[in-house]
Amino acid sequence: MGTEVREVAGGDSRAAADFLRLPARIYPPRLRVHDAAGELALLSGRHPLSGYLSLRAFVCYDGSEAVGRMALTRYPDDPTQYLGFFECVDDEAVSGALFGHAARLGGETGATSVLGPVDASFWLRYRLKVSGFDTPPFFSEPVNQPYYLRLFQAAGYRVCDSYVSNLYPRPPEGYRFPLFDRRIDEFTRRGVELRSPRRREWELTMRELHGLLHDLYRDFPVFTPIGYRDFRAVFAGFRLITDLSMVVMAHHHGRAVGFLVAMPDYGTRLSTGPLPGRVAAFVRGRRRSDRYVLLYLGARAEYPGLGSALTGVVAHRIARRGAEAVGALIHEGRVTAGYASGLRRARTEYVLLRRDLGEEHG
Repeated sequence: MGTEVREVAGGDSRAAADFLRLPARIYPPRLRVHDAAGELALLSGRHPLSGYLSLRAFVCYDGSEAVGRMALTRYPDDPTQYLGFFECVDDEAVSGALFGHAARLGGETGATSVLGPVDASFWLRYRLKVSGFDTPPFFSEPVNQPYYLRLFQAAGYRVCDSYVSNLYPRPPEGYRFPLFDRRIDEFTRRGVELRSPRRREWELTMRELHGLLHDLYRDFPVFTPIGYRDFRAVFAGFRLITDLSMVVMAHHHGRAVGFLVAMPDYGTRLSTGPLPGRVAAFVRGRRRSDRYVLLYLGARAEYPGLGSALTGVVAHRIARRGAEAVGALIHEGRVTAGYASGLRRARTEYVLLRRDLGEEHG
């Protein structure tokens, strides 16, 4: 029996349920990190980001069995269509049906290319992991099957952007960070304040991060601006799980000029397994983690070297705790401060892929 691609629309409750359940077929329990509640909110138009985008979701069936899924996102005045929430069995006939459907719809709606994987937005999840599958995912790392790259490439997608994550072991006792220390001293002498926010300053810090991210990340691939209220809603869950000692803000003359946000490496433990285990992982991880993930780093252009100073503050704190570190999801080709380049233990790679709709595929 052949494949059929069905849109999740209207009263088709079965297709919606199959869309939400499909990751459970593709992944073992420890890798089922998908946010079903968030996906349902996007499908129903009730997500904080729904007002910025148009999303259509699809399920591929082989007979009566759901074997693949995807969602296509469009933004006003953007000629690119974004393909995300892609999950599929290892069968090019199934993935080809989904990718071909995406190409046809893109052509019908005036798109010039399809880019993915992007789960609706820069603010949610994007990028395809292409190496490092022998180690458990760190907190916030994209999770996908190793064969997905082959499925994308078989449908005519080509790599358009590359990213890396660097994994660092616990620094040996007495390890020095001379570059970081010089930068910390330089900016301290200039009157730049480097400190972690207090819990009562959460709202102010979120407003500062919203402004800095929009100023400093606006040229990143797939970046789209959102209002502060929606930004706050998207990241509402972070208030509980953030260790504020691993967040450092830089201020100069009362103005926020840089930031570094690192998180305890909860791995997948906050979203998989029984509830008592999730609670235990949260309590243990936020208090003192064995590894920290450097997620967001930025500094205004008029403060060159500030990123190294911010990284240095956090590097010393991680070293004092005897913990490991991950420099996460760094866009290749951009200058980003290294954590401890001489210690790097492993490197994981990720890509974004693009298909030009003028090509003859699928």
